[in-house]
Amino acid sequence: MRIYREFIKEINSGKIDKIYLFYGRENYLLDKALKEIKARVVTCFEEINYIVFEGKNIDLSIIENACETLPFGSEKKLVVIRDFQELKSKRKKSEDEGKGDSISLGKTDYISFIDNLSDDVCLLFINNGQIDKRKKLFKEIKKSGSIFEFNKINRRDLSQWIKNFFVKAGKEITPREIEYFIQSTGYIDKNNDMNMYYVGNE
Repeated sequence: MRIYREFIKEINSGKIDKIYLFYGRENYLLDKALKEIKARVVTCFEEINYIVFEGKNIDLSIIENACETLPFGSEKKLVVIRDFQELKSKRKKSEDEGKGDSISLGKTDYISFIDNLSDDVCLLFINNGQIDKRKKLFKEIKKSGSIFEFNKINRRDLSQWIKNFFVKAGKEITPREIEYFIQSTGYIDKNNDMNMYYVGNE
């Protein structure tokens, strides 16, 4: 939750970078961070100023076109790329798998593209799970923008989040009951894939 607070503090100060990378295992915080930055960047005409791509089968020229098109009625537009394969570790492919299952970007192409990104756009990569920090693209994003890793929150933050959840619902819950609830969800177990969405549903 500390990383999320740092992110909120940064954008609340009015600082919006041209490029961001959000990644990690906590889908709830990834989605919440996207919602927050979208609210600050996309001030009107969402259908024009908010564009989302999935990180497969997309040509660089399409992304370039989206980023180069001027925003309408807003200072910036937000272009989001989800689960970008170039940020993940390469896995071995079977002979049956087709080619071109990730965005077609040459190593020099996307780095040059980021270097020349317009001030009128905010480009956001969102990857669920871990990424490969050795990648040139990761290093370029780190140099030119901001990177936030949203992983599972600690027990103290989870306890407070659960308490707030009950308060908003007009209910009461004791610290002992919160602790029992945390244990029953298994969220704290590092090997457990439970996220805050699951806890909220419970």
